[in-house]
Order: sequence, then structure tokens, then C-alpha cells
Amino acid sequence: MTIRTFLGIFLIFVLISCQNDNYSDKLDRVLQKSTNKEELLKAIRFFENDSLKKKAVYFLIENMMNKGSVLYTENDKLGNVLNHDWGKHPTYTDALNSSKKNGIHIQKDTVFYDINSIKAEFLIQNINDAFETRKKPWNKNIDFENFLNYVLPYRDRSEELSDNWRNTVLKKYAWNDTLQEENNVLILKRANDSLKSNFKFNYNYTLSFPYPNFTRMDSLGEGTCPYMTSYTIYNMRGLGIPVTRDYVPYWTNIHHFSNHEWNSMLGTDGKWYGFMGCEANPPSYKPIFHAAKVFRETFAINDIALHKMYEKRSDIPAEFRRTDIIDVTHEYYPSGNITLTTPPSCINEKALFLAIYNQKRWRVVYWGLTNENQVTFKNMSKDVVYLLMRKEPNGAYVSVSNPFLYTNDGTTIDIIEDEKQTEIVSVHSFGLGYLGGKDFVNPLEEGKSYTLRYWKNNTWEKIESKTTIKENDTLHFSNIPKNALLSLGRDEKENNAGEQLFIFQNNTQAFY
Repeated sequence: MTIRTFLGIFLIFVLISCQNDNYSDKLDRVLQKSTNKEELLKAIRFFENDSLKKKAVYFLIENMMNKGSVLYTENDKLGNVLNHDWGKHPTYTDALNSSKKNGIHIQKDTVFYDINSIKAEFLIQNINDAFETRKKPWNKNIDFENFLNYVLPYRDRSEELSDNWRNTVLKKYAWNDTLQEENNVLILKRANDSLKSNFKFNYNYTLSFPYPNFTRMDSLGEGTCPYMTSYTIYNMRGLGIPVTRDYVPYWTNIHHFSNHEWNSMLGTDGKWYGFMGCEANPPSYKPIFHAAKVFRETFAINDIALHKMYEKRSDIPAEFRRTDIIDVTHEYYPSGNITLTTPPSCINEKALFLAIYNQKRWRVVYWGLTNENQVTFKNMSKDVVYLLMRKEPNGAYVSVSNPFLYTNDGTTIDIIEDEKQTEIVSVHSFGLGYLGGKDFVNPLEEGKSYTLRYWKNNTWEKIESKTTIKENDTLHFSNIPKNALLSLGRDEKENNAGEQLFIFQNNTQAFY
């Protein structure tokens, strides 16, 4: 064999190999890491001659990294593993009560990553079933990219996978076979009205239990907001309606709760609508409180600019490691970009962070990349008090500026106390509250001791403690520095969960 012949054969072999394995770098990385490569390749080859379904299987596998099912063990007080079946309980409330009664502790045991465990048959059926829903009249105008992210996914969180769940959904809503309605908002309303009757809110549920899959939730019929949103996602995607979850990490103007989540849907008109699955329909649903940030979950792994600043994932601040989210704050609140001068002490920092005050702590909610002497935070909610922070090598965050108010007109106003000018203030509340679906101003309670503090030199300085005489009392404090950022806390409440920031504007408490 001549060298020319050998090189010709070798070139043909290389070309054939490239043609058979012409995968994206992203897909190739997953296949190389997987111990389940043959199953993944079997699914890929099954759709070799269908261009759209091939894109679909590529999308699922490319974005499968770090997704999987978390299994738990139940241990007694001595740490011995029990063979207790949590699923035998009719409700999670019963399971919770049983665990407390028997001293059972539920612990995370094993993670089965999808890239190492998912079967080709499961992927193939999921893709075929999802594509069937594209034939429904209300789904014909949904673009393919949104179909991939918000209809096609086979799982929601870290639950065990459910077989044939899409067909279960279609059988449940038998009316979908003959309905010719093209407006998917109306279809969702009809389906969600059914969920309202069949799945109820129950605050006793806890995420320390194994996260239920669709089959389990279908039988439970109750749960907290995370279960309601998840159950809704399965039901609506089963009908081919693009639905996901939006969430806030922290509220800014109420401190009894740290976070919240709800559903959102992409309408046939191309607009996103928020709603609360099993509870409230679009388009009337809106978050009750104010938040600095709202994020939307995607199945896709997104490029996050912050992550490129760090060599190792472990170096990325834990609060911002998620890659399956996008920022949608502007869809819910007036927002804009905040550009600040980088403090001299932070000139070498790759990124700085903005924090809001929630449950007696400054909590970081977003990041901004530094550029020469400036740092910009994108799409930040307005009418919020923020604090600029730096992350220390030990993981702690320290403030590097005065608090500032990002106003509705897009300006920033530093909140700096003026101790040379003082005033008398009348305090009638320590923050906003929430009861029966409505927010209200928390009145001061009878016979309780409250302490007023103000923010000074990166810490809270005590001003004075006073005790109320009657319900809905008003406390009067003298010698308060003008323009001070204040908080009022109940002394016997160690965590002061209701403590909220306020400043005085025209002799009135303005909460933030």
C-alpha cells in the first residue's frame, strides 16, 4: 500500500468519524463524562433522521449536567438506617408527625445523576410525547426555543423520574382532545381551575422530606408553594403549555418571609404571565410584596458572566452558582441599571455585590462586574434600599459604602445620618405584615419592649428601648439623627423577624 493510498483511506475514516460524531462541544463534554454513554447515544441515534427531534434530544443531553434524583435514608436517633417507607403515609402531614413521634431523621443519601442513569427509552418517549402536544391548536405559535426550555423537560427538580406522566395528564384533561381554542391562557385557566379543586396549600409540608415526583404529588393532593408550582409545571407542560417557576430570593418590604415562588406561562401572544398554580389564574396574579430581584428557571444551562471571573466553580459565591436561571425583574417591577464608583478598597475586586435587609441581616441579592473605577448592577428593582458589599476570602460579606436608596426616577441617594441635626420621631410600627392574603402595617403590641437602632459605620447602633402601654401604641424618641436609616425590633424576639428598615420622610415612617 502506498503512502498516498494510506493517507486517502485515513482521511476517509476521519471524515466518517467526524460525520458520525459531529456533536457540539457542550454535548461532547457530557458524553465524555457520562458512565451511561451508550444509553444517551441510543436516544441520539433514534432521532437521527428527524431534524427537530434531534435538536430536542441534543438540548436535553447538553443541559443534563448536574441534574438528577436525590434519594434519602431515614435514621433513628443513633444514626441507624431504617427501612421506613415515607411514601406509605396518605399525606406529608402524617409522614411529618410519624417522623417526629418516632424520632426519625431524614438525611440525603444518594444522588443519581441523569447523565449516568437515564434510559434511552425514557428520553425517547418523553420527546415523542412532548412533540405530540405541539399539534394542539393552542401550541402552534410557540417558538421552538421556548418549547425546548418550558415544555420538553422531563423533570422539574431533584425528584425521582415519573414514567408516562405526560399521557397521565392528557387523560386527566380529556377535554383537550376536541377543544379548538388557540389562546393558551384560556386553556391554562381551565386546567388550573381543576388543580384548585384537587391540590390544596398545606403549610405543614417540609422540603426535608424526599421531593415528590409527579406520580406522588398526583396522589397527595396538598403541599406548600414549592409543591404547588412543581405539580402545576408537570400538568401544564403535559398539555404543551410553556410553564416554569419564577422566584424571589428575598422580599425587601416584608420580613416575616424570606422568599417566594410562583408559576409563569408564555402566552400565545408572546407575553409572559405570572400565576400561582393551584391557586390563582393569570393575568391577574402579581407578587404581593416588593423584591430586588426576580429570577425565572430554565432547563438550559446559561452563560453567567460572573462565573467567567473565577477559575473554579467552588470560588464562585454560593448564592450565585445557579446556571439554570435568567433575570426577569423588569417583568414585575420598575427596574434599571445601577452604576457606582468603585470604592478605593475594592479596586482589585473582580465583582462587588448589592445586599438588601431581610430578617435582621443584610443579604446579597445580585452581583456587578467591576470595570476600571466603576461597577454596574443590571436590572435592579427601584424603590429599594441597597448596601454595596465585598466578599472576603473567608466567604463573609462586608459593607463598603453607605446604604443608598435607588429611587423610582432612577437616581441613587446615599442615606447618611446627620448627628449635628436631630429630631423627635413618632414610631407606630416595626414593619409590614401579611395575613389572610393581604399585607398590612404591623402595629405595636401592648406591654412589649422595642429598641430603636440606626445604621452607623457599618453596624447597628442602639438609640433607646421603650415599652408600649396599649395596643396600637405610638412610641416617641428624641435626639434622632436626621436622615438616619432606622430599624425597630421587639426585644424578646431573638431573630426580630419583623424588623424592617425605615426612614422618616415628612415626619412619616417610610418602610423599605
